[in-house]
Parts: sequence; structure tokens; C-alpha cells
Amino acid sequence: MKISVMTAALLLVATLAFGAEIDGKWAGTFDSGMGGEPMNLSYDFKADGNKLTGTTVGAENSTIQILNGKIDGNKITFDVPVDMGGMKMTIAYTGELAGDELKLSFTSKMEGAPEGAGAPPGGGEMPPMSFVAKRVK
Repeated sequence: MKISVMTAALLLVATLAFGAEIDGKWAGTFDSGMGGEPMNLSYDFKADGNKLTGTTVGAENSTIQILNGKIDGNKITFDVPVDMGGMKMTIAYTGELAGDELKLSFTSKMEGAPEGAGAPPGGGEMPPMSFVAKRVK
């Protein structure tokens, strides 16, 4: 019984320590490889146990709350809801923290996308893409 309590306590401390490491501002540049200008992406994360909350910057410098944020060891997941002129999209992120670098991958799922919008007609999921965000000091 003592070993189980000790193990649980150590896991809790490890989770809280990771949470403290993710707290703060992160920024990265994503190059889609489709000929456009690279996009600057930024996040402001806050951990609460294994729950991840925070914001990102959207179009016209709007603030978007991240949803469904979770922390599992050095891995995170979260969603960003986007509305592009009535075309709704969810960007689903997965990430892995390594010191001051956060390796992020994301997929985006469009709902009701018109032809030529970069997604299958009527909506669908885009292929995964990746980039690295760094802690803003």
C-alpha cells in the first residue's frame, strides 16, 4: 500500500512539474509549403494538473480559447475552433515538449467546405502538418 501511495505522489509531482514547464508564451512559424508567406503562430498556455488551457491568436489578432486541452507526461493535445467567414474548422493539435521547444503537429477538419477551399467538398480532414514552437522568454 505504501508503494502505491508513493508512486501516485511521484506521478502527481511529475505531472505538476511538466505543467509548470508548459506555462507561458510559445511562438513558431509554420510554412505550409504551398507558396504562401509563412504564418506566425503563438500560444499562451496554462496547466492545471493534467488540464491544459490557454489562447492563440486568430485572424485580425483576435484571441481564440483553446479547447479540450490535455497533458499526458510531456505530450499535450488541444483543439482550436476557427470560423473563416462562416466556414467552421477545428484544428486538432498534438505536441511534445522537449525543454524550450514544443514540437506541434495538427490536422484541420472543415465543416461544409466549398469546392477549392483546400478540403474535400462538403468538409473533411486535411493531412497532418508540423512545426516547432519555442518558449518566448
